[in-house]
Amino acid sequence: TTHQPIRSRCQQPLDTPQLELHRQRVPFHLHGQNFHYALAEAERLEMFTAVVALTQSLAAFAKNTRNFVAATRLYERLAGIEASGGDSDGEAVACHQLGSVAEEQRGFAAAEQWYRKALAIWEKLGNQDRAANTYHQLGMVAQEQRDFAAAEEWYRKALAIKESRGDEESAASTYHQLGRVAEEQRDFATAEEWYRRSLAISERLGIEYGAAFTYHQLGMVAQAQREFVAAEQWYRKSLAIKEKRGDEHGAASTYHQLGIVAYVQSDFGAAEQWYCKSIGIYERLGDEYGAGQTYHQLGMVAEKQHDFAAAE
Repeated sequence: TTHQPIRSRCQQPLDTPQLELHRQRVPFHLHGQNFHYALAEAERLEMFTAVVALTQSLAAFAKNTRNFVAATRLYERLAGIEASGGDSDGEAVACHQLGSVAEEQRGFAAAEQWYRKALAIWEKLGNQDRAANTYHQLGMVAQEQRDFAAAEEWYRKALAIKESRGDEESAASTYHQLGRVAEEQRDFATAEEWYRRSLAISERLGIEYGAAFTYHQLGMVAQAQREFVAAEQWYRKSLAIKEKRGDEHGAASTYHQLGIVAYVQSDFGAAEQWYCKSIGIYERLGDEYGAGQTYHQLGMVAEKQHDFAAAE
């Protein structure tokens, strides 16, 4: 085999997995050790193209299965390999993914640092598509820290590029996030308008995962306005897609919200069932933040039923 110099091999959108997680699990379960052995051999033989491809794949699977320690280690190694090989675009992709891993762990300061490092490279290279993705993620980081003005500014920068390039699928994602910003500020009419713009694209293009997220948020908007029947309908539409696609983490979030809908209507038995389904997933996936929120809600259910020992 001829040794090859490093080239950029990341042609897909930054936040689009190559395969759905349920389709990744089997080959990685059966051949994971072989992939690691192949990586070690590729490094020994200085087969740089193979090193990058294997490192990228192993890092992506680690991230998708929420093994954030391994994902961080592998993406940092990938960034170093790409930088040493002079592949600025590949280095920026790895930095962006490190930002995403940090964001998943709610390490927002680290996430912003990695995203800005990626963004500096892409702006220097004039890669607008990549820059738009990172503008979007910086908006999400700002939003998580409740800096809504900054979040909207980042999202609108991303949207200007996406709309100008006719990238409807990516635009739908940013419409959705602008809906989140409006919702967080309790501007429900504006939120619903953004969500429906996003949903129209997702449904027309058959983007199920995008539709599922937006159904969920439309449920949140209805719930905030105490339209509980509509909220449950939206949540169940979202849940049907998430369960079909094997999106356990997304399903856990929707189970949690269905628990809240049952709770506010004093259906404590149903609320507890939904919360227990949610917490089972959060605990198995090691999502302490999600589990913490659901433990809190289970405490409220027990308190409402005057079971104070269980509540405590």
